[in-house]
Amino acid sequence: MEAKQMLETAIGQLDKKYRSAYIMKEVEGMSIAEISECLDLSISNVKVRIHRAKSMIKESLYYQSQSTDLFEFGFSRCDLLVERVMEQIL
Repeated sequence: MEAKQMLETAIGQLDKKYRSAYIMKEVEGMSIAEISECLDLSISNVKVRIHRAKSMIKESLYYQSQSTDLFEFGFSRCDLLVERVMEQIL
């Protein structure tokens, strides 16, 4: 699984209230004040939602990274390629 896909999965798993605040801040680049106005929330509430979203994403990425096939490396394919390159060099 690629890093981008892992992040998208983690963001997609967030509750809507956390996901919307996180996306507005980190993807759209909106300020806390703008998000506060848009979502009709207090500034402190927006900060809490973004902080919680980041914590949940971090936890999700940690659990996803425990998979054995994460960033799988093609050992046999790579060995064959290295062998052919070494033959050409020598």
